[in-house]
Amino acid sequence: MIYAKNIPEKQLREFCSQKKTQTEIAEIFGCNWKTVAKRMRYLGIPSLPPKHRWFHGSHNPRWSGSEATYSGFHQRISNTKGRPKKCEICGLDDEARRYEWANMTGDYNNPDDYKRMCIPCQRKHDGNEVFRFSPWTKIKGVTVTTKFRNHSKSRRINNDI
Repeated sequence: MIYAKNIPEKQLREFCSQKKTQTEIAEIFGCNWKTVAKRMRYLGIPSLPPKHRWFHGSHNPRWSGSEATYSGFHQRISNTKGRPKKCEICGLDDEARRYEWANMTGDYNNPDDYKRMCIPCQRKHDGNEVFRFSPWTKIKGVTVTTKFRNHSKSRRINNDI
């Protein structure tokens, strides 16, 4: 059994400078990754963020490729490009507002086909397609269809706001 104090400092620093993971270093020394982590903490060596090398993209066993859902495509873009912080259309960069990735041509699989947009610009771009009404929405002159169990009921809202 290898104890943390038995791992040589010089070799450990060398492996860390080569960007080896704690698991890889543990395999070299024949111990557990927790033992390596304990020794690194003791010596003040910063650990690398965990790498999931084989779980990105098509290497992931749950990868659905071009069969992904709408939210799956947007999650993929957020993971690769990060969270948008400004609008590319109007140039707004207020941190209090919400920004989203908007697909430009319908090619959801292409990461270069997305632009950062604020909500008003995205609604203009989508033609208000993504605006969904709840049964309690009070907008004059709009027909709202409420689906409940196995039947649907349509009603027209004509009251003033």
